[in-house]
Amino acid sequence: MLQSGSVQQEVANLFNVSQSVISRLNNRFNETGSVLERPRIGGPRKTTAAEDRFVTLSARREPLSTCRQLSRRLFNATGTSVSIETIRRRLNCVHLRSRRLLRRVPLTQNHMRQRLQWARDHVNWVNELRSVLVTDESRYARFSDSRRVRV
Repeated sequence: MLQSGSVQQEVANLFNVSQSVISRLNNRFNETGSVLERPRIGGPRKTTAAEDRFVTLSARREPLSTCRQLSRRLFNATGTSVSIETIRRRLNCVHLRSRRLLRRVPLTQNHMRQRLQWARDHVNWVNELRSVLVTDESRYARFSDSRRVRV
């Protein structure tokens, strides 16, 4: 249509796309003689869409799994060997990111009952609580390796 004399904006309106898309396609056609995309750099993907779903489902079913375990599980299931970085990228695409597992002492029913009772006993401590200073503890380390497992 552009070769027959149409204006880029008219063509864009006809196909319901922006004028910049038409301009880019016109430039590509003038450079290469085709509107097809140029070959991209980088290697082909090692995993298929089904394998990506397998990794995602495995991570959601067992949220405490590490990337190394997920990679091993994918290899055992499909025979596809991928790096930990590949697993991390696939999980990042579905907004699953690693985090550090917090270690806490589990509360028993007795602990929870005692805490609730203390809160009920001290619900009217408005004046006493005004003089309490609440702080937060921070952990500082000189080196980055804290030996915590990321899951």
